Amino acid sequence: MPTITRKHPSGKITYRARVRLPGQPTISKSFRTKTEAKAWGQRIEASIREGNRLPGGEARKHSFTDLVTRYIYIDCFA
Repeated sequence: MPTITRKHPSGKITYRARVRLPGQPTISKSFRTKTEAKAWGQRIEASIREGNRLPGGEARKHSFTDLVTRYIYIDCFA
């Protein structure tokens, strides 16, 4: 279950959804409404549990060049 916190920097009220699962990095995002935050958190959590999403830190380790190189390697040598 995502954690939803209310914050109000500079007078605006926003809600932050935070998803924390064992063995995964913490993922968070801010929203204008609590409903949006809760829905996003549940979608992200379900996606991670299903294995359909790379954790944010892991996704950033791969550049476009890495992906192209992998695609060419698989296409040529498979």
